[in-house]
Amino acid sequence: MASIRVKLDTRRADEHGNFPVKIIITHNQTNSAISFNCYLPAKAWMGDGLERPVKSSYAGAKSINDQIQSLYIELRKKVSDLEISGWAKNMKAADIKERILTDYSVAPVSKANFTSFANKFADECEKQRTKDNYMYTIKKLKEYAGKQEIAFEEINHQFLRQFDSYLSRSGSGVNTRSIHFRNIRAVFNRAIDDEVIAQDMYPFRKFKIKSGEKDKVSLKAVQIKMLYEYEFKTPALRMARDYFMLSFFLCGINPIDLYHLKKSDPEGRVSFVRSKMQGGAHNTIRLLIQPEAKEIVERYRNDDESPYLLNFIDRYLSYDIFKSFLSKKIREIAEITELNGLTMYWARYSWATIADSLDIPEKTISKGLGHVDKSMAGRKYIAFDWSKVDKANREVINYVL
Repeated sequence: MASIRVKLDTRRADEHGNFPVKIIITHNQTNSAISFNCYLPAKAWMGDGLERPVKSSYAGAKSINDQIQSLYIELRKKVSDLEISGWAKNMKAADIKERILTDYSVAPVSKANFTSFANKFADECEKQRTKDNYMYTIKKLKEYAGKQEIAFEEINHQFLRQFDSYLSRSGSGVNTRSIHFRNIRAVFNRAIDDEVIAQDMYPFRKFKIKSGEKDKVSLKAVQIKMLYEYEFKTPALRMARDYFMLSFFLCGINPIDLYHLKKSDPEGRVSFVRSKMQGGAHNTIRLLIQPEAKEIVERYRNDDESPYLLNFIDRYLSYDIFKSFLSKKIREIAEITELNGLTMYWARYSWATIADSLDIPEKTISKGLGHVDKSMAGRKYIAFDWSKVDKANREVINYVL
């Protein structure tokens, strides 16, 4: 009597460490395997011989188990029909396989659960803010679809267009919508890399993610000088102003990078990689601490045992807590000085705008800001001379003060 069972073939993993799911036919002391066109990690497998063998905690488990069970039942029926008819009596397992697969094609997994996979993807994010970002996208998708589970195959070009319209009607701006679509795209790319879905299910070949220009507001030189010289009455306001000016004096360094900045080398340079570039293509930025910046650093310098330059990282439990406090004080400064809308990022926009007005080469400005050099020569062969940025920064500071 012929038998069939579901098995995870762990003899050889693919390049991602996953193994193929197979259905094994056994008959007359011979075996033959039917590939299910699905690859899974060993940790997702509960055991061979089960009709629903994938652990429920694995992303897309329900969909995969449904298809495995459906295929198993279909093949079991075909084998049973062969036995009843008497055809299977003298057959080998390979003969049965050939017979039952005639006019029958085993389809690849396509109904993997997007929401389950996206939740798992979000859980793997190191930064809580990034995780929250993905979870918000998942929430909006569920609201739009009107259900808790959405299959990958449901998210096609039409779905994305209609979701975009839904977000727009709900009041989401173009930049907010672009964040949602970049999140969805990232989940699709990971699912394809992990072979949870096929490449042809990727819906972003024709759907273009729109993005609007952020308002890049900068201060004039006279306003920056006023802010630098203003006599604020409280230590907290003076600290917030100093943090803003230190960002400006260090070529518009982002607040989070300033918070995590390590101590300078013997030449008086600080080296860092922008936090938003961590894990991807990046340039190491090497900035000379100018005298005006050094004066501020001395007021907030960390103790000798700490590797960090400024003491804010020890005084506040996290950057988010520090950022919340800093943002509040910057808003108070904006009110006092009538610099309406002032934020920390104005320091970055102002430095770049003033540098450009002084006819400093765009590449030098770009290097000072920490942008990745996209040219092959710049990335592979040219050792950048950071004294160019030093001179540019000095020129900007002299112009302002």
